[in-house]
Amino acid sequence: MEQRSFLHFLNPLSLFGLLIKQRDLVWQLTRRNIAQEVKGSYLGILWTLLNPLLELAVYAVVFGLIFGARFEESPNPGKVDYVLGLFLGLTLYSLIADMLGIAPRLILGNPNYVKKVVFPLEVLPASATGAAIYRFLVTLALLLIGTFFIGEGLTWKALLFPVVAFPVVLIALGFTFFASSLGVFFRDLAQITNVLSKILLYASGVFYAAIKVKEHAPGIWTWLQWNPILLSIESCRRVLLWDLSPDPWHVAYSWIFGLVLCLIGYACFEKLRPSFADVL
Repeated sequence: MEQRSFLHFLNPLSLFGLLIKQRDLVWQLTRRNIAQEVKGSYLGILWTLLNPLLELAVYAVVFGLIFGARFEESPNPGKVDYVLGLFLGLTLYSLIADMLGIAPRLILGNPNYVKKVVFPLEVLPASATGAAIYRFLVTLALLLIGTFFIGEGLTWKALLFPVVAFPVVLIALGFTFFASSLGVFFRDLAQITNVLSKILLYASGVFYAAIKVKEHAPGIWTWLQWNPILLSIESCRRVLLWDLSPDPWHVAYSWIFGLVLCLIGYACFEKLRPSFADVL
Protein backbone atom coordinates (compact mmCIF):
# COMPACT_ATOMS: atom_id res chain seq x y z
CA MET A 1 0.00 0.00 0.00
CA GLU A 2 1.27 3.48 -0.91
CA GLN A 3 2.41 5.46 2.12
CA ARG A 4 1.23 9.04 1.78
CA SER A 5 2.85 11.96 3.56
CA PHE A 6 1.38 13.84 6.50
CA LEU A 7 1.08 16.93 4.30
CA HIS A 8 -1.08 15.04 1.82
CA PHE A 9 -3.78 14.58 4.44
CA LEU A 10 -3.68 18.28 5.35
CA ASN A 11 -5.33 18.97 2.02
CA PRO A 12 -9.01 19.79 2.71
CA LEU A 13 -9.98 17.92 -0.46
CA SER A 14 -8.57 14.71 1.02
CA LEU A 15 -10.83 14.84 4.09
CA PHE A 16 -14.01 16.30 2.65
CA GLY A 17 -13.68 14.30 -0.56
CA LEU A 18 -13.55 11.12 1.55
CA LEU A 19 -16.59 12.14 3.60
CA ILE A 20 -18.58 12.84 0.44
CA LYS A 21 -17.51 9.54 -1.09
CA GLN A 22 -18.46 7.58 2.04
CA ARG A 23 -21.55 9.67 2.91
CA ASP A 24 -23.94 6.71 2.70
CA LEU A 25 -21.87 4.65 5.14
CA VAL A 26 -21.42 7.66 7.45
CA TRP A 27 -25.19 8.18 7.47
CA GLN A 28 -25.85 4.49 8.14
CA LEU A 29 -23.46 4.39 11.11
CA THR A 30 -24.77 7.71 12.42
CA ARG A 31 -28.29 6.28 12.51
CA ARG A 32 -26.97 3.17 14.25
CA ASN A 33 -25.19 5.29 16.89
CA ILE A 34 -28.36 7.28 17.56
CA ALA A 35 -30.45 4.11 17.86
CA GLN A 36 -27.96 2.48 20.26
CA GLU A 37 -28.04 5.49 22.60
CA VAL A 38 -31.73 5.00 23.38
CA LYS A 39 -31.96 1.23 22.90
CA GLY A 40 -33.68 -0.47 25.84
CA SER A 41 -34.77 2.74 27.58
CA TYR A 42 -38.43 3.41 28.31
CA LEU A 43 -38.41 7.04 27.19
CA GLY A 44 -36.20 6.40 24.17
CA ILE A 45 -35.51 9.47 22.08
CA LEU A 46 -37.16 11.74 24.68
CA TRP A 47 -33.92 11.53 26.68
CA THR A 48 -32.33 13.66 23.95
CA LEU A 49 -34.60 16.46 25.18
CA LEU A 50 -34.78 15.62 28.87
CA ASN A 51 -31.03 15.45 29.51
CA PRO A 52 -30.23 19.02 28.39
CA LEU A 53 -33.38 20.37 30.07
CA LEU A 54 -32.50 18.80 33.42
CA GLU A 55 -28.94 20.07 33.14
CA LEU A 56 -30.23 23.53 32.23
CA ALA A 57 -32.56 23.56 35.25
CA VAL A 58 -29.69 22.87 37.66
CA TYR A 59 -27.35 25.51 36.22
CA ALA A 60 -30.15 28.09 35.85
CA VAL A 61 -31.07 27.76 39.53
CA VAL A 62 -27.45 27.90 40.72
CA PHE A 63 -26.14 30.69 38.49
CA GLY A 64 -29.32 32.52 37.47
CA LEU A 65 -31.27 32.55 40.75
CA ILE A 66 -28.75 32.00 43.54
CA PHE A 67 -25.84 33.99 42.08
CA GLY A 68 -28.00 36.33 39.98
CA ALA A 69 -25.83 36.00 36.88
CA ARG A 70 -26.80 38.00 33.78
CA PHE A 71 -25.47 38.57 30.27
CA GLU A 72 -24.74 42.30 30.41
CA GLU A 73 -24.08 42.47 26.67
CA SER A 74 -27.71 41.59 25.99
CA PRO A 75 -30.03 44.53 25.12
CA ASN A 76 -32.52 43.15 27.68
CA PRO A 77 -30.57 41.39 30.45
CA GLY A 78 -32.87 39.45 32.72
CA LYS A 79 -33.75 36.00 34.00
CA VAL A 80 -35.37 34.80 30.77
CA ASP A 81 -32.52 36.15 28.66
CA TYR A 82 -29.99 34.47 30.94
CA VAL A 83 -31.74 31.09 30.77
CA LEU A 84 -31.87 31.22 26.95
CA GLY A 85 -28.23 32.34 26.74
CA LEU A 86 -27.20 29.63 29.17
CA PHE A 87 -29.14 27.02 27.20
CA LEU A 88 -27.44 28.07 23.96
CA GLY A 89 -24.02 27.91 25.62
CA LEU A 90 -24.71 24.45 27.02
CA THR A 91 -25.99 23.27 23.62
CA LEU A 92 -22.79 24.29 21.84
CA TYR A 93 -20.52 23.11 24.65
CA SER A 94 -22.26 19.72 24.75
CA LEU A 95 -21.31 19.10 21.14
CA ILE A 96 -17.65 19.31 22.18
CA ALA A 97 -18.12 17.56 25.52
CA ASP A 98 -19.85 14.59 23.88
CA MET A 99 -16.85 14.00 21.65
CA LEU A 100 -14.39 14.52 24.50
CA GLY A 101 -16.11 11.60 26.25
CA ILE A 102 -16.48 9.33 23.22
CA ALA A 103 -13.39 9.88 21.09
CA PRO A 104 -10.58 8.29 23.18
CA ARG A 105 -12.31 4.88 23.17
CA LEU A 106 -13.87 5.07 19.70
CA ILE A 107 -11.35 2.87 17.86
CA LEU A 108 -10.67 0.72 20.93
CA GLY A 109 -14.37 -0.09 21.12
CA ASN A 110 -14.59 -1.20 17.49
CA PRO A 111 -11.76 -3.73 16.97
CA ASN A 112 -13.76 -5.71 14.41
CA TYR A 113 -13.80 -2.75 12.04
CA VAL A 114 -10.05 -2.25 12.48
CA LYS A 115 -9.32 -5.81 11.38
CA LYS A 116 -11.36 -5.41 8.19
CA VAL A 117 -8.75 -4.46 5.61
CA VAL A 118 -11.15 -2.70 3.25
CA PHE A 119 -13.23 -0.87 5.87
CA PRO A 120 -12.78 2.94 5.81
CA LEU A 121 -12.09 3.65 9.49
CA GLU A 122 -12.46 7.38 8.91
CA VAL A 123 -16.23 6.96 8.96
CA LEU A 124 -16.15 6.03 12.67
CA PRO A 125 -15.13 9.50 13.92
CA ALA A 126 -17.36 11.10 11.28
CA SER A 127 -20.43 9.07 12.26
CA ALA A 128 -19.82 9.60 16.00
CA THR A 129 -19.67 13.34 15.35
CA GLY A 130 -22.80 13.02 13.21
CA ALA A 131 -24.72 11.51 16.14
CA ALA A 132 -23.54 14.40 18.36
CA ILE A 133 -24.71 16.87 15.71
CA TYR A 134 -28.11 15.19 15.74
CA ARG A 135 -28.38 15.73 19.52
CA PHE A 136 -27.23 19.30 19.01
CA LEU A 137 -29.93 19.97 16.40
CA VAL A 138 -32.69 18.48 18.56
CA THR A 139 -31.68 20.67 21.49
CA LEU A 140 -31.29 23.68 19.20
CA ALA A 141 -34.86 23.20 17.95
CA LEU A 142 -36.06 23.34 21.56
CA LEU A 143 -34.06 26.53 22.10
CA LEU A 144 -35.56 28.15 19.00
CA ILE A 145 -39.06 27.35 20.25
CA GLY A 146 -38.20 28.93 23.62
CA THR A 147 -36.72 32.00 21.92
CA PHE A 148 -39.87 32.44 19.85
CA PHE A 149 -42.35 32.09 22.72
CA ILE A 150 -40.57 33.50 25.80
CA GLY A 151 -37.64 35.40 24.34
CA GLU A 152 -37.32 38.41 22.07
CA GLY A 153 -38.02 36.37 18.95
CA LEU A 154 -35.80 35.88 15.92
CA THR A 155 -34.55 38.47 13.44
CA TRP A 156 -32.77 38.23 10.10
CA LYS A 157 -29.43 38.04 11.95
CA ALA A 158 -30.43 34.51 13.02
CA LEU A 159 -29.63 33.50 9.43
CA LEU A 160 -25.97 33.98 10.36
CA PHE A 161 -26.18 31.30 13.02
CA PRO A 162 -24.94 28.40 10.82
CA VAL A 163 -21.93 30.51 9.81
CA VAL A 164 -20.89 31.35 13.38
CA ALA A 165 -21.77 27.91 14.82
CA PHE A 166 -20.12 25.64 12.24
CA PRO A 167 -16.57 26.13 13.61
CA VAL A 168 -17.72 24.23 16.71
CA VAL A 169 -18.61 21.28 14.46
CA LEU A 170 -15.16 21.43 12.85
CA ILE A 171 -13.49 21.52 16.28
CA ALA A 172 -15.55 18.52 17.42
CA LEU A 173 -14.71 16.53 14.28
CA GLY A 174 -11.03 17.44 14.41
CA PHE A 175 -10.72 16.48 18.05
CA THR A 176 -12.53 13.19 17.41
CA PHE A 177 -10.09 12.23 14.66
CA PHE A 178 -7.11 13.17 16.81
CA ALA A 179 -8.22 11.65 20.12
CA SER A 180 -9.65 8.45 18.63
CA SER A 181 -6.32 7.66 16.96
CA LEU A 182 -4.15 8.69 19.91
CA GLY A 183 -6.41 6.79 22.34
CA VAL A 184 -5.36 3.50 20.75
CA PHE A 185 -1.80 4.01 21.97
CA PHE A 186 -2.34 6.15 25.07
CA ARG A 187 -5.02 4.54 27.22
CA ASP A 188 -4.99 7.31 29.86
CA LEU A 189 -6.29 9.80 27.32
CA ALA A 190 -9.91 9.24 28.40
CA GLN A 191 -9.09 10.47 31.91
CA ILE A 192 -7.30 13.51 30.51
CA THR A 193 -10.19 14.46 28.24
CA ASN A 194 -12.58 14.10 31.17
CA VAL A 195 -10.60 16.76 33.04
CA LEU A 196 -10.36 18.89 29.89
CA SER A 197 -14.14 18.72 29.49
CA LYS A 198 -14.65 20.18 32.97
CA ILE A 199 -12.11 22.94 32.32
CA LEU A 200 -13.79 23.90 29.04
CA LEU A 201 -17.18 24.10 30.73
CA TYR A 202 -15.96 27.05 32.79
CA ALA A 203 -13.50 28.48 30.26
CA SER A 204 -15.91 28.74 27.32
CA GLY A 205 -18.33 31.40 28.51
CA VAL A 206 -21.23 29.02 29.06
CA PHE A 207 -22.30 30.75 32.30
CA TYR A 208 -21.03 34.27 31.71
CA ALA A 209 -20.49 36.91 29.06
CA ALA A 210 -17.00 37.41 27.69
CA ILE A 211 -17.24 41.17 28.24
CA LYS A 212 -17.47 40.59 32.00
CA VAL A 213 -14.14 38.73 32.03
CA LYS A 214 -12.60 41.40 29.82
CA GLU A 215 -13.62 44.18 32.21
CA HIS A 216 -13.06 42.54 35.60
CA ALA A 217 -10.26 40.04 34.93
CA PRO A 218 -8.13 41.28 31.99
CA GLY A 219 -5.31 38.91 32.93
CA ILE A 220 -7.58 35.89 32.52
CA TRP A 221 -9.07 37.36 29.35
CA THR A 222 -5.57 37.47 27.85
CA TRP A 223 -5.80 33.68 27.68
CA LEU A 224 -9.53 33.14 27.23
CA GLN A 225 -9.69 35.38 24.16
CA TRP A 226 -7.93 32.62 22.20
CA ASN A 227 -10.56 30.01 23.05
CA PRO A 228 -12.53 29.53 19.80
CA ILE A 229 -15.38 27.77 21.63
CA LEU A 230 -15.93 30.82 23.84
CA LEU A 231 -15.81 33.13 20.81
CA SER A 232 -18.26 30.94 18.88
CA ILE A 233 -20.70 30.82 21.79
CA GLU A 234 -20.55 34.61 22.10
CA SER A 235 -21.12 35.03 18.36
CA CYS A 236 -24.07 32.62 18.42
CA ARG A 237 -25.72 34.51 21.28
CA ARG A 238 -25.28 37.81 19.47
CA VAL A 239 -26.97 36.69 16.25
CA LEU A 240 -29.60 34.33 17.65
CA LEU A 241 -30.70 35.96 20.92
CA TRP A 242 -29.54 39.57 21.02
CA ASP A 243 -29.99 40.82 17.44
CA LEU A 244 -26.37 41.99 17.34
CA SER A 245 -23.75 41.51 14.66
CA PRO A 246 -20.91 39.10 15.40
CA ASP A 247 -17.33 40.28 15.64
CA PRO A 248 -15.78 39.45 12.21
CA TRP A 249 -12.40 38.73 13.84
CA HIS A 250 -13.96 36.23 16.25
CA VAL A 251 -15.77 34.44 13.43
CA ALA A 252 -12.71 34.33 11.16
CA TYR A 253 -10.43 33.09 13.94
CA SER A 254 -12.91 30.37 14.97
CA TRP A 255 -13.20 29.16 11.37
CA ILE A 256 -9.42 29.06 10.90
CA PHE A 257 -8.87 27.27 14.21
CA GLY A 258 -11.63 24.74 13.50
CA LEU A 259 -10.45 23.98 9.97
CA VAL A 260 -6.79 23.65 11.00
CA LEU A 261 -7.66 21.37 13.95
CA CYS A 262 -9.92 19.29 11.72
CA LEU A 263 -7.20 18.77 9.09
CA ILE A 264 -4.45 18.07 11.64
CA GLY A 265 -6.67 15.60 13.47
CA TYR A 266 -7.50 13.83 10.21
CA ALA A 267 -3.84 13.73 9.17
CA CYS A 268 -2.82 12.23 12.53
CA PHE A 269 -5.58 9.63 12.21
CA GLU A 270 -4.43 8.58 8.75
CA LYS A 271 -0.76 8.36 9.71
CA LEU A 272 -1.46 6.28 12.83
CA ARG A 273 -4.14 4.08 11.26
CA PRO A 274 -1.73 1.44 9.83
CA SER A 275 -0.63 0.63 13.40
CA PHE A 276 -4.11 0.22 14.88
CA ALA A 277 -4.39 -3.49 14.11
CA ASP A 278 -0.96 -4.24 15.61
CA VAL A 279 -1.88 -2.60 18.92
CA LEU A 280 -5.38 -4.06 19.15
